[in-house]
Amino acid sequence: MMLVSSVSFVTNATTNNSKKRLRRRNRGLASVAAAGEKNDSISTSSEEELFDFFSILSSSIETKIRKDFNELIREPILSGKPEELRDTIPVEKLADQDSKFLEVYLENESDAEKRRMEEVKVHYKEHLPPIGSFPRNTLLKPQSAIVFLHGANGSTFSFRRLLPLVAARVGVRSISIDRPPYGLTSRPMKTGEFAYSKRGQAKLMVQFLEKLEVENVILVGHSAGTNVAMEMALKMNELKGKESRLNVAGMMFISPAVFVPKPPSLNSSSTTNSSTKETISPWSKQSNSMSPERLAKLFWFRTLINNDDYGLNLVRSFTRRNANQVQTGEGSYAALSTQAREAYTRPLAAENWDKALLQQFRASINGGGGFGDDASLVLECEASLDVNFVDVCCGEKDETTPINKARDLHDTLEMISLSRKQQQQQQQQQQQQRLSNTDSNNNSSSIEAATSGRSSPSPAFSAFQTSFRALENSAHLPMEEIGDSRDAFESYVVQTLERRVEENFVIRV
Repeated sequence: MMLVSSVSFVTNATTNNSKKRLRRRNRGLASVAAAGEKNDSISTSSEEELFDFFSILSSSIETKIRKDFNELIREPILSGKPEELRDTIPVEKLADQDSKFLEVYLENESDAEKRRMEEVKVHYKEHLPPIGSFPRNTLLKPQSAIVFLHGANGSTFSFRRLLPLVAARVGVRSISIDRPPYGLTSRPMKTGEFAYSKRGQAKLMVQFLEKLEVENVILVGHSAGTNVAMEMALKMNELKGKESRLNVAGMMFISPAVFVPKPPSLNSSSTTNSSTKETISPWSKQSNSMSPERLAKLFWFRTLINNDDYGLNLVRSFTRRNANQVQTGEGSYAALSTQAREAYTRPLAAENWDKALLQQFRASINGGGGFGDDASLVLECEASLDVNFVDVCCGEKDETTPINKARDLHDTLEMISLSRKQQQQQQQQQQQQRLSNTDSNNNSSSIEAATSGRSSPSPAFSAFQTSFRALENSAHLPMEEIGDSRDAFESYVVQTLERRVEENFVIRV
């Protein structure tokens, strides 16, 4: 009974928008009819237009319902019990000549007895800068690197052009990493959802970089990779080892899949409660927002993926449908070369690719991520983001992560930085005022009292630099486009990283 009622709920939700459009159109038609009554009748052509409109609307609703039924009912539920895949092989056998693997032990933090620990073979590629990349009177901070984190369905292959280009032009070691359950990194099974959660992925990346002995890093995230980069920056002190010197200098976000509520006006900075002296964030009253249709689908999706059989069927059908779009060059994949299409679908031959994707879906849904605007993330950034810069870019034609959402993210981060700067300036002014008052009194006891007096709260971390760049004629995969748009994207990445490396990694001697 629950299944039937849920299907009705989802189906009704999917037609709500069509009904609204129909009501608006009917109001318009009513006006036409009223005008026609004055002329005694509606013309035959108007009747034909009305009939055509209802035909198109009915066909659209039927197509939508059929699509939802196939994807949410027939494929996951009516396909029967999934059989074990027999055409998968170990990730090492899928590797390229320049592939590298590094074993990292990941443990589930929720397991107090630390029994759920597993070795993960992390697949990565790297390019080293040419010798003498910097003038003689300059040095690069030790163990510096620029690390690239791909998005969903991506891999190290996504950065095959940027990696050598950045290493050669920027002069810094460049590394791209496959995040499970994608690419050629082994799929951990013993740690459950944790390995595929935002925190688990961040912890795996931190442990990987520590094992490579990286100390100073700039994170470059594409799409869903930006979520992991943000988690690394926010939780670095919790994630890294006691002896680790790993530090995130800054981040570059490409087509970021980090969705936050539209920020308040730039004048709405943090305030202080007069009675409790507690800082109140302008985002504190905002909450995650989702449409009724999306809430219905989320409920049904969670029901399916938390069932082993239904979830595995759903993951397989979804992934194979997406792989078919890649292979046939549909939508944003139209510009992909034959080589690129093969590379993006090759990981589907890796052992446990389907079970790992199921865990990743569960981690996203059960952990509350991946759906709706995340107001809590903004509060985390206000409290804990400790970087020197965040650069955001997005294609003007991006339909996967729309440019307006990328702007919301940038504007939010800019407001957080501005708020910190204003708090620091206020504190400095208050300190100067107190010192000025004590100078006029010329009394040592007054000086001591003034310097120990109550002042406005100081932000835990400093302000940081932000920038935003709209990529003209680019969509969600600017690194896979051809011609001028890809050249413009690569030039932006290189030039921005050159400036950030100069500001953060270069030491004058």
